[in-house]
Formats: sequence, structure tokens, C-alpha cells
Amino acid sequence: ERHQKRILNCFNNVNKIVANSEYTKNLINEINPGLKNIKIINPGVSNFDNIIEQDIRLISGHPTLLTLGRLEKRKGHKYILHSINNLKKIYPNIRYIIAGEGEERSYLEKLVSSLNISKNVMFIGSINEGQKKFILKNTNLMVMATIDESKKRSIEGFGISYIEAAMFSIPSIASNVGGTSEAVLHNETGMIIDNLDKLETTIIDLLGNEIKMKDLGKKAKLRAEEKLSWSEIVKDYNSL
Repeated sequence: ERHQKRILNCFNNVNKIVANSEYTKNLINEINPGLKNIKIINPGVSNFDNIIEQDIRLISGHPTLLTLGRLEKRKGHKYILHSINNLKKIYPNIRYIIAGEGEERSYLEKLVSSLNISKNVMFIGSINEGQKKFILKNTNLMVMATIDESKKRSIEGFGISYIEAAMFSIPSIASNVGGTSEAVLHNETGMIIDNLDKLETTIIDLLGNEIKMKDLGKKAKLRAEEKLSWSEIVKDYNSL
């Protein structure tokens, strides 16, 4: 209760509150429905033009799926790993890159081993911007199977990784949790799934439709450059 009062006090004594998504704005309104000084500004991304690409020795394989983010339960890596186990029947050389560190790593490594998909999955740990550029240039599809952990006060407010992928014309598959449906526009810059049971079929449908993959990727890049680049986002901040 004391913590809640401090938050309310803070909200009531600022000129402007910036929310990173409509979803986050609604969470603030739940705390205090009377607040009128909330402005939504999505997180911005920088292009990678001035980043020097840094190679990483990757396992070979194609097509390449990527999950970029902390290795925590909320990110749902395990659902993707189970999908990879089935997808390798269709794509024997499928490659799944897991970038990031976190408390789930040892569990996920054991799962990879037990599913016998070690030749298809690679953990690359924490990466710098140069390494990120290299990986994104070698990725076909960004996949995040986020689960709803809002009751544990763990949420996905937006999802900047999707936009970074978009800068490389990579479409995304994301679950409909938190603000992800604002970061990935369904059937426009990627696919939003309402149920993780649909994860595998959605991956298969996209990988099997090169024209749709290219179209989604093209639209994702255009949106990222025109609406979510820092050069545009900073104008919103300056206008405050």
C-alpha cells in the first residue's frame, strides 16, 4: 500500500507521463483512472548503418529462427524448442538461435539435450550491437512465445526486439501478450497468435510461403524506418 501511494504521488506530481504502448497506458489508468497527462510514445530504434558487424561462429542451418531477449520463463523459449523438435521433420537443417542470458538457460539447455535437437539449436549468450547486426543479417524469422505473467508483475510492455528485426526486413511471430500486438502488427509486419498451440502451424505456414514472408518483412522495415526510428520518435519527445 505504501508503494502504491508513492507511485500515485509521483503520477500526480509530474507534467507528463510517457507510456511505451497503449497497453502500458491502460495499466496506468487502472491505478488512477483520472490521469489526463499520459502520452504514448513507442520505443525508438536506431538503424545499424554505423555499427561495425562482428561475426559469430554459428552452427550451419537454414531456415534460421531467432529469439532475442532475456532467458526468463516469461519469454516462452521452451514452446519454441518443442516446435523445433517437430519442425526438423520438415526442415532437417532448421537453425534456432537463442540470444541472451538469464536464469532459464540451464533448464533450456537440458531441454535441448533431452529433445535431441542440439544440432539445430545454438545458445550465444549476451551479444553486443555488432554481433546483433551479424545475427539479424542471417535470420529469416523472429519468434517470441511470450506467456502472460502479469499476475507476477512481469509484463511485455512493447517489445523492441521485433522492431530491431524489422530493420532487417525480418517478420516476427509473437504471442498476444501485453503490448506485443502494438510492436508486431498482425498480418502486416508479422503474425500475432492468440494461443501457443498455434505456434508451430504459424511457423510452418510462414516458412512455406516465401512471398508472404517477404511482404511482411518489407512492410515491417518500412514501418520501423518511417514511424519507429529514433529520428522520428525524438520529435514526439521534443513536442512534450
